[in-house]
Order: sequence, then C-alpha cells, then structure tokens
Amino acid sequence: MSEEALCCCEFEDEKGERSHILACCCNCEAVDQACDSFITCKGIPDDIAWRIIKTFEDRCRIPGFLGGGARKLPIGSTVPVIAIPLCLTIGTIGPIFTCLVLLSMPICMLYFYGLWRRNSTRPRTQFFFAWGVVSVLMIAVCFELLVVPKAENILFPNIFLLDGLFAMFYYLRKARKRTSEIYSFQFYTESFNNNVSPDVAVNLGGDNSLSKPTSLDELTAVTVPESEVTWLDSRPIIDGKLSTWCPYCKIQKPFRSGHCNICKSCISVRDHHCVWIDTCVGSKNHRPFLAAMTLFVIFGYYGSHVTLTTICISTNDWIPYQCSIRDLYLDFSSALCFVSVTYTLLCTSIMSMGLLQQCIFISQNVTSQEFHMATKRRWLKYGFIAKNNQSNTSFLKNWMNFLFTERRMNYDLEKL
Repeated sequence: MSEEALCCCEFEDEKGERSHILACCCNCEAVDQACDSFITCKGIPDDIAWRIIKTFEDRCRIPGFLGGGARKLPIGSTVPVIAIPLCLTIGTIGPIFTCLVLLSMPICMLYFYGLWRRNSTRPRTQFFFAWGVVSVLMIAVCFELLVVPKAENILFPNIFLLDGLFAMFYYLRKARKRTSEIYSFQFYTESFNNNVSPDVAVNLGGDNSLSKPTSLDELTAVTVPESEVTWLDSRPIIDGKLSTWCPYCKIQKPFRSGHCNICKSCISVRDHHCVWIDTCVGSKNHRPFLAAMTLFVIFGYYGSHVTLTTICISTNDWIPYQCSIRDLYLDFSSALCFVSVTYTLLCTSIMSMGLLQQCIFISQNVTSQEFHMATKRRWLKYGFIAKNNQSNTSFLKNWMNFLFTERRMNYDLEKL
C-alpha cells in the first residue's frame, strides 16, 4: 500500500490494499460466485454467503473528515436502517409484494443468525436489537407523518401512543442495563456470610483468596447422581450427574443459575438469552423485560387499530367498516400505512406468544432454562406445568414475588 495519507473517502481493505468508497461494489469475487450459482439454479454455499457479509462489513463506510480515511460502520446497525424502509417501500407495490416482504424478512433474519453463529468468532451481535429499534421507530414515524394528519380526534390517542413508546424504551434500557452476572468473589462472600457453604476454598487470583479446609479440586469433584436429583434444577446433567461447577467462570453455580455461552458468564436465575436486547434475562432485569414486552403488545395492537380506522371507511371510531385492498394501494401513503400495520400485527402477534409463554412460566415460578430441563427429564404435566418445582408456591404468591421482590437463588447445601 502507498505511504501517502488516506483521503476522506479512501480506506485500507481487508487485503491491505488501498480502496475507495465509490468502488465498494467492484471486484467482489464472492458476489460473482453467488450470482453464478443462482443463475445455474444451484444453492449458495455458506462460506460464499459469509464472505459476502464480511466484504460488505469491510466496505460499509462513510467519509472520515477527521483524518485516517473512511470510517467503518457497524454492519449490525447499518443493515436494519437500510433494509426495513426498503422492504416496507417494496411492499407498497401490491398485495403480493406485501406478502413476499413479510414472509422473506423473518426467513432472512433466521438465515443471517444461523450464518453468524456458525462462522463468526463474536457470539454477540447488535443486529436484532437494531432491527427491533429501527422497526419501532419506522412505524412511529409513519404513524406521525401519515396517520395523524388524516385522523380526527387524534390528540389523546396520539399522546397515549407516544407515552407508551417512551415507556417501552425506558424499560428496554433498564432490561439491557441491569445484568445478572454472578461473580466468584461476590457469590462466595455472600455464601460464607450466610454459612451456606462453609467448606469451600476458592483461589480468586492475586491477594483475593478465601481459604477453607476443602481444596478446589475436591470442590469441583463434588457431583450429585441424576437419580438423587429429585428437584427441578436449571443446572445441566452431564454424564448422569448434576454439574454444579462452571469451568469457564470458575465458580460453583448456585441453584437456579446458568452459564450463557454468548454472554460468557453465569447468570443468576437465568431465564434465557434474548437476542432482541442482546443480553441475558435474569433476576435483575426480568421485570423490565416483561414490562417492555407488555407495552409492545398493547400499543402495537392499539396503534394498528387507530391506523386501520383512519385509512379505512369507518362508521365509528372503533370498528373498520370497509377496507378495500385495491383502494389501499392506490396512493403511496395509504399503501405504506397498510403495509406498516400488517408488519406491526405480525410482530405483535409473535411477541404475544412470547408474552403468553412468560406469563405461564411466571405463574408457576419457573424459568425457561428450568422448563427445558423439565422437558428433558419428562417432568411436565399437561405439557406446560413443570413438576417437582420447589420454587412454586401458588399462582398469586408467584406473581407477587415476581412483581415486588427480586427473584432469588433460594438454594441450600443439599442442592450444591
């Protein structure tokens, strides 16, 4: 590469060669091979698809006016900003294009996620979080610019929807910010203070160490046979024994906890890893996570109702009387409103199923990870009630504990 300074639109590509932003679509062997496979009716191999993504990630840049050449944009945040408005605009062509767009979007997202998990060395991605945020903002902008000017008596519904939007983003921020990682020093300090596990020795490195009669090797060797595990436990059973030691975090996992391979840490009262917020749902962020889901479902359905009663001929403010598909696609604004509503209803319906699942789990004080273990051990009643669940008290108490107290690990020495 030349030793001359890069101009604002130049950059050094992944091969170490000098390139320009205007040449971002030139000389891409992976795209040529993918086109050849498509023309010859052959499947596109995963390695070629991944090379296309890596090339796009390397060439997705904007001019850098502070020196150092063009600046790289994160692909996870850039693709949704481009793809969502483009897909919704394509859907306004006609009903067939609307159906194709709504079907292709989730398929492409699942394909990208599978491709990312198989090939990327970075397990975490902002793609789905950015997709969700951009989708909500795109729908909100369409509502404010296209629906509000056409509607009558829209002041209070508009204020109601805006308040719900801000509240949802508030709880979404809390769910992402309040993580539930378990740290070795914190956990064992609490354990010793509560006299839960008195015979433990853990070397934390440096001067931080807690010495007890039992060695670390003996601690990690303690396992419980599967036949003796008569309670529902979220920790995995490996080779017929309950595994309580995490070799990655170097801690003994407490009751109801679990290790996340994406977050690279053990999570207190781990429910699941949510790609839409790019973090694990655990004891500290489960409530704001559920609040964000609930607000999304409520205001998604309500906003769709307000939009349909505005763009369709209606005898009153609550029931769309007549909605001709052909008339909706006559002008761009009505078509975009209708496509946005169908996209919102699709996303809200999927979210409703997730919300229903969460309500079922909370009603019996069980996490998704514990429910998965109950499924593996065939401890299910009627297909959705986990048996041998010692955390389950009653329907009302489970909800009261979830809403007003932080979910605790509630373990004892016999379960370690």
